[in-house]
Amino acid sequence: MLSKLTLSLDPTVVAQAKQYAQDSHTSLSRLVENYLRQLVSQSDNQVQAGPVLSQINGILKQAEIEDYRDYLAKKYQ
Repeated sequence: MLSKLTLSLDPTVVAQAKQYAQDSHTSLSRLVENYLRQLVSQSDNQVQAGPVLSQINGILKQAEIEDYRDYLAKKYQ
């Protein structure tokens, strides 16, 4: 059984989301449900990389990443 949910959103976002849903041949409800389902299924420690991050993945060497992590750890102690 489905549940109803009322959301308060910016009208511009709603219009854009409706257009996106129409272009994707799905409903806005289905888009929101799929997004929420994906969100709650991810582990707390796992962050999905966005498209830009996915494109630049691998540019830095592992040593550079570790050096940067060490720098941040020292900076925010």
